[in-house]
Amino acid sequence: MFSLLTAYRSLRFQHWLWLGFATIISLMLAISIISIQRVNQIDTSLTQINDVNSAKQRHAIDFRGSVHDRAIALRDAILLTTHSDVSAQLTLMEELAQDYDAAEEAMERMFAEHADTITPEERDAYAQIQQTAQTTQAAVEQVIAFRNNNQLAAARLVLFEDAAPGFSQWLADINVFIDLQASMNEAETAHAREMTGNFQASMLSLVGAAILISLIIAALPGRWLKRTLGADPSEVRKRVKTIGAGNFRSDAKPYPERSIMQALSEMNAKLSNTVNQVRQASYEVEGDSEQISINCDELLSRVDQQAAMLTETASAMEQLGSTVSHNADRASEVDHQARDAATLADDSGNVVREVASAMQTLNSRSEEVVKIVSLIDSIAFQTNILALNASVEAARAGEQGKGFAVVAQEVRSLATRSADASKQINLLITENLRQVEESVALTGQASDKTRAAIEAINRVTQLVSEISQAGIEQSRAVQEVGNAVSEMDNVTQQNTQLVKQTAETGSELLGRSSELGDAISMFDLDDETLRPRARTSKERSSATTPPLSLDAPA
Repeated sequence: MFSLLTAYRSLRFQHWLWLGFATIISLMLAISIISIQRVNQIDTSLTQINDVNSAKQRHAIDFRGSVHDRAIALRDAILLTTHSDVSAQLTLMEELAQDYDAAEEAMERMFAEHADTITPEERDAYAQIQQTAQTTQAAVEQVIAFRNNNQLAAARLVLFEDAAPGFSQWLADINVFIDLQASMNEAETAHAREMTGNFQASMLSLVGAAILISLIIAALPGRWLKRTLGADPSEVRKRVKTIGAGNFRSDAKPYPERSIMQALSEMNAKLSNTVNQVRQASYEVEGDSEQISINCDELLSRVDQQAAMLTETASAMEQLGSTVSHNADRASEVDHQARDAATLADDSGNVVREVASAMQTLNSRSEEVVKIVSLIDSIAFQTNILALNASVEAARAGEQGKGFAVVAQEVRSLATRSADASKQINLLITENLRQVEESVALTGQASDKTRAAIEAINRVTQLVSEISQAGIEQSRAVQEVGNAVSEMDNVTQQNTQLVKQTAETGSELLGRSSELGDAISMFDLDDETLRPRARTSKERSSATTPPLSLDAPA
């Protein structure tokens, strides 16, 4: 029973159609075969009645007519006196005998052709007719012989004693055969009528059964189709069009298990949940993108300030380099201009102190630049994480989030490039810090030497060569510092461009997230209170990184 139920449920619609048509065709074939069989039986009975029994009966009737007429002709031949009349009667008897022979020949053929249908009673009755015919025919020949010899008394004696009883018995035997054929026809007719009645009842029963089975077979595919769909096809089509139009409100109506309507309800619930999650993510991305844009604007402002400071530092380094070069040129004149050398030495001391102070300031600013670069790296890392999350949410959204996935991938690529650039900047600034520290050390040495020159002005002449050499080294160091500052300025300009690109990408991401929110808003969900709201600036600030600050730790 379980296997039949499983097979019933596993049948497809085309299988039901094939089964229905095959059953109907089988019923039609069965009805046709039974009808042909019954009609053949009836035809056999009618053939037996009309072509066999009735034909034998007609031949027997011909026997009877010939025998009866010959008996009358033989009597007349005895009673008539004229030769012509007697001859006419005898001629008539010969003609009647020929008719009898023809009928007998036809009867023999029928017995031979239908030997399988001839009953023993028929054979016995026909044999009795032939036996009586031989006996009677012998008596008739004696009567005719006596009449031809004009022995009327003898002829009458044989006629009345032998021929007349023979004719009577002959006719009686023929009538027995005729009655036997009549009874056989009646039995065959009754059998044919019985088959006709049974055929009518059988046909009505078969047609009724065929109609009942056809109705059952016709109802089963409809029941199967309704169970598979779970509802009327028009209702299924309406439900699919509703979901296709973006209406994901659930239908509280229960549907059969494993039906298409139940699958549509489950799909509708999952789509509603997915769209709601995508909508939530789009609003969060919009808020985060806005915060990224604000942070990039602030970072751009501070990078511009740093660039201006580096420009001033480069100008100061150029002035310092000019002064150091001038000191080196004038060192050869110290021997002749001691007083001027003292004054210049004092001025050089002041300049060296300024240089030391400037180098300290440059060192401090360089450290701040390192902090800013580290902060940029942190922002790039967080942007990468946000873009990765956005890609994941876009992948969950399927076709609806494909455009958003492309933007998220572009943001992720830009964040990666910003991180790589910040790492390179960090390496360059670290090298610059090392060189600045060396310059500070050299500046300290120059300051010591300048103070020694002021305290020992009398030894200026002897130390002119040393001062000149120190001036050359100082000029080289100042030039290196100036180159480093120029390089830092170039890196700062590059950072400015990167920050601008990041700001533009953040603005584009904000626009795309707004477009995504508008696209998602077309869907109609069950609980509209789940619609995400745009976060306030205070909430976005608390949910993202703190504001940028040059004083914040790296």
